[in-house]
Amino acid sequence: MIQSLLYAENSTFYYRKGVESFKAGNLSEAETNFKQAVEVNPSYTLGHYGLGRVYILQKDKIPLAIKHLKISVSLDPGFVKGWFKLGLAEFVSGKYMESIHSFKEAYDRDKTFIEALYNMGVVYDLLGNDYRAYTYYRLYYLKTKGEKEAF
Repeated sequence: MIQSLLYAENSTFYYRKGVESFKAGNLSEAETNFKQAVEVNPSYTLGHYGLGRVYILQKDKIPLAIKHLKISVSLDPGFVKGWFKLGLAEFVSGKYMESIHSFKEAYDRDKTFIEALYNMGVVYDLLGNDYRAYTYYRLYYLKTKGEKEAF
């Protein structure tokens, strides 16, 4: 009994409950659980990441998504998924240069995270920089084929 009470206060417990709710499509319950994870431990990277994932799906809460995803990567700079989702939130909010930076951080930290290359191509395309867009699209294509960079 005592062990289960202690475990209930653990941020990982609330994070896991949040993930279950998120997967079930219950964003409100997921948000509540992720908030509890962060209340128990404000330095819990995954709690902030979970909140960011919930908020990125709600157009009016994109600034909160960016806030929590930035916290997640500041707490763990090697957290590749956090960088990638931060890039998506920044992209959706029209912060294109910031999104390029975040996607680049994701890719630089994990060279198998090639979706970041494609997204950088999309952003450069939107910015009208055809050369950079082509460069990242081509790099993405080469990586999907298992080929190495030529430069």
